[in-house]
Amino acid sequence: SLQKLHDKRHITGNEFHELTTAYEFLRRVEHRLQLRQGQQTHRLPDLPEQLHIVQRAVGADKTLQYAPGGIVAQVRERMAAVAEIYERIIHHQQLQAREDEAEFRLMPRAEQSGAEQPYHQLLQRVAEDSPALHEIAVRPELEAVTRRNLYRFLSAAFTSSERYAAVSRAPQAVERALALFGTSDYLTDILLRHPEEIASLNAAAPKSPEATPPLFAPEDGRDGGLLGDPQFEYLGAANAPYGEKLALLRRHYRHRVFASGATDILELRPVYESLRQTSLAADNALRAAFAIAGAPPGLAVLALGRLGTFEFDLLSDADVLFVREESLPAEAAARAAGQIMQTLSAYTREGTVFPVDARLRPRGGEGELVVTAAELHSYCVQEAHAWEALTFTKLRPIVGSSVAAQQAGEAAQALSRRFAADSGFPAAVREMRTRLEHTEPPEGNFKTSPGAVYDIDFLACFLATRHQLAGPCGNLRDRLCGLRKRGWLEEKDRANLDRAAELFRTVEHAVRLVVGKARKSLPATEHGRWAAEQLTARLLRREFLGGLEAELARAMAEVRGIYERVVS
Repeated sequence: SLQKLHDKRHITGNEFHELTTAYEFLRRVEHRLQLRQGQQTHRLPDLPEQLHIVQRAVGADKTLQYAPGGIVAQVRERMAAVAEIYERIIHHQQLQAREDEAEFRLMPRAEQSGAEQPYHQLLQRVAEDSPALHEIAVRPELEAVTRRNLYRFLSAAFTSSERYAAVSRAPQAVERALALFGTSDYLTDILLRHPEEIASLNAAAPKSPEATPPLFAPEDGRDGGLLGDPQFEYLGAANAPYGEKLALLRRHYRHRVFASGATDILELRPVYESLRQTSLAADNALRAAFAIAGAPPGLAVLALGRLGTFEFDLLSDADVLFVREESLPAEAAARAAGQIMQTLSAYTREGTVFPVDARLRPRGGEGELVVTAAELHSYCVQEAHAWEALTFTKLRPIVGSSVAAQQAGEAAQALSRRFAADSGFPAAVREMRTRLEHTEPPEGNFKTSPGAVYDIDFLACFLATRHQLAGPCGNLRDRLCGLRKRGWLEEKDRANLDRAAELFRTVEHAVRLVVGKARKSLPATEHGRWAAEQLTARLLRREFLGGLEAELARAMAEVRGIYERVVS
């Protein structure tokens, strides 16, 4: 709530800092008190020894160790800061209310037009300043959802004169945004919070999907990165404050993701192209975080999961593995890895980049955050489970020591050799897949249900492990084609699995765009389900006889038959 008040300029940056710091501190004190006493309480103890215990328990604030008066003084100081802000804001609001009743006050027009202003007043102002934009806003054919989101966007633009000027000068971009307003809560929310992103849509309106100059078409580099993106490169080398680098990193990644999602809706880009571009943007963000953190030589960051297969989607977590050379001290490596994760995951005024998940490392959350290549190799040949053999087929280096990355790849190959010769491997894979089926209700679940995308992913990883297929594996389509070329998969099976995989990936991506959440089933609301089905059909350029749910059910039945036959 405080973040939104700050975004809308209702509280200053200093007030936001004071209030959030005080809130977190007072909540922490409250929690420690109640944890200690086993009952609800909001009062500090009186005895000095009890205060000392609470002070140690709160402990995250190191200044308490040296502050005169200890925790009592700290609590009073924070509460006084909050009270001062509270009184000032409430008093100002009361004075403003009395002035509004007593006399007419002249205000700047942009300030007058706030988010609560009636739509007809907002349109009147737009008509004065931008007739072309007004013509768009009053079109009678606009759907209710599109009209409502357009109104919300214009209201957000009125929160500052700079935003309003940028929007009023870009009616063509606003017209292109109508398709986003009617389809995507995810992209609409970005525009509401950051109306200046409308500039990403300033390209000429498309005439046909084939003739459209792409909004988002960076050039692929040989190492899987991107060429010609100086923003990410600047962040690592710039002599700028840490906070400024974090803000620039978040801003640029948000811009890239927004432009990518807009391209998907406006130009109907195939899902694998979209996922690849999002993955490459995530790669570059990781490289920038690596440089910002000042990671030492000898540390390597490798991708796993969907990032490893270039299928990183909107709202995905980045699965990574940190590996170090033997010469790099463990403490320095762990400190750098933690800083990289903090750089990407920490919540700031500009939001986050994306969550980073390092739990796929040896022994999961109980293991060391950074492992040596020798430790990884030992774990792979002695302790790793069957599911980890599947996971490590997706290992892909992103940034850092090429020596550590190469050694990590050799460890993954040793893991593959171990389970390729294990007669119990197929049964272990099937047992693990069955467990996942029962973690969530199967109805309409296009990820974990029998025959859903996990079946295809497990099958591809199973065959890659069994036949010791080395090297970066690519997306599901690439993997299925590679298995077919080597004769490990029948052509008919490959074609059916490829068609189903594209359907599942497209549906999932469309749902994320529509509702702004990482869901495993179709949206529950009527408009959300309709929008997801329409967007999926347009992206795949085909209709679904009987509806999308029936199409998903048919695909799952076909996939499960192939899975049962192959993973045996």
